[in-house]
Amino acid sequence: MRFACSVDCLLNKVALMEGTQKSPNWMEVENRLGLKDPAMFAQKHIVPLFEELPEKLSDKDVDWKSSLQPPMTLGIVSFGMSFMFLNLILPDNVLGFFVWFISFFPLFLACMAGAIYLYRKRILAAMAQGQERFIARSRALSRLAEELGYRYVPAPGGAPAALDWLARQSFAPKEVVEIADVLNDHGGMVRPLEAVRKSGMMLADVTVLGTQENIDKYKDNAVRHLRVEDGFQGKVEELPFSAFEWVQPVEDSDDIHHLSIVFTLPRQLHGITQLRSRHISWPGKMEEVEFKSVGVVAPAFEDRFRMRATDQVEARTIFDPAVLEGVAELAHGEKVRAIAYETVLIVDVEGKNRFEMMDLLSGDWNTSRIADSMLHIAEMRELASAVAAAFRLS
Repeated sequence: MRFACSVDCLLNKVALMEGTQKSPNWMEVENRLGLKDPAMFAQKHIVPLFEELPEKLSDKDVDWKSSLQPPMTLGIVSFGMSFMFLNLILPDNVLGFFVWFISFFPLFLACMAGAIYLYRKRILAAMAQGQERFIARSRALSRLAEELGYRYVPAPGGAPAALDWLARQSFAPKEVVEIADVLNDHGGMVRPLEAVRKSGMMLADVTVLGTQENIDKYKDNAVRHLRVEDGFQGKVEELPFSAFEWVQPVEDSDDIHHLSIVFTLPRQLHGITQLRSRHISWPGKMEEVEFKSVGVVAPAFEDRFRMRATDQVEARTIFDPAVLEGVAELAHGEKVRAIAYETVLIVDVEGKNRFEMMDLLSGDWNTSRIADSMLHIAEMRELASAVAAAFRLS
């Protein structure tokens, strides 16, 4: 029987596969998450889903990231050689320079498309394997969320806009269409996602020139192409919440994962309150709003957070010491922004991929990853409990 192995046996087996790993603190998980015997729960409901997956589709297949390296290298090298050859054969005059200039992007795209076409089987195989891992991880997190009384949404908002567009084209491979369909079938959480987009949390802190109409189009297009994943919905002490991660692309570095939590408040707020950690901009662009600086009510967080609001009394009520402690615990020293207005409180924290029980690229997983994901859910619950208490719901 698959479940016959003890927890210690399972930990030892995984440790041998992974080399060395952090030992999960299941006692902390149980105390903070309120889940009885989380180690046994993981062994019974999560580990079997991951063990059923093949490590690789074949000996020649590698993970998604590795599968892209050969075509990218081939495309860049072929483009460089083609561009140099074109420069040699074109006449040294205005017409030659014009042809050379306008050929840059079409030639680059043609070389990259050709390289991807040559490696298409390898890439599509890796994508199919990633799809299997995505479904397995979704089932694992769905089972955990169900046990806690929540709902898990694997792909809030559905497939990313670029992938959804590609899947609708007549030339799209069937594997791409299937992946887009899987993401759309696992979508949802439209209202919370729109609330975070509207708040300005998902906008990069850059200056955009042009008419107001073009600026609005650029911003809307930018946020809709961001990758959104791992959504949770539920109630904590009668306070509804929705949470999801979105990925901020970063050039020449690892992408930044943001955890955004949207709390639906029990009453309409009178003003607007914003909170941020140091060395980060305020959330959203609200030049027309007259804010006043508000001191945080907990001296321990004076150096950590900055707050401004249109109603100082309301701001201190919302971000009381318990809520600030919950935000700090959730952030683990990373950057934080929050905004409260109308009937929502939105908290956004930067950090790592918090719910990556299994790496979709490599297929790596272990019990420490599972325990860490559970602890991140516990941190969300603790913050929700503090917010509920601030609004006298607990």
